[in-house]
Amino acid sequence: QICQTELSNVDFALRKSSEEKDSLETFKQWLPDQPDQAIIVRACDRLKKLGILVDGKQFTQKGKDIAQLPDFGTLELSTS
Repeated sequence: QICQTELSNVDFALRKSSEEKDSLETFKQWLPDQPDQAIIVRACDRLKKLGILVDGKQFTQKGKDIAQLPDFGTLELSTS
């Protein structure tokens, strides 16, 4: 099922919760069914378009601010 899911929320949650800011790219090695690389790239691109990541690795100030918010479960990331 993870291979068919939009993964930007998962990628954000991993980066937010990890001391090293590990992403889905790092974490995928432990998944039994790894998502296609294109899906991971799309997730990272979406976080960049939302202004959460810069260069696909570091949180922007906006990303840092959002990461400080409490986790509301499965709310979709959106700019609207």
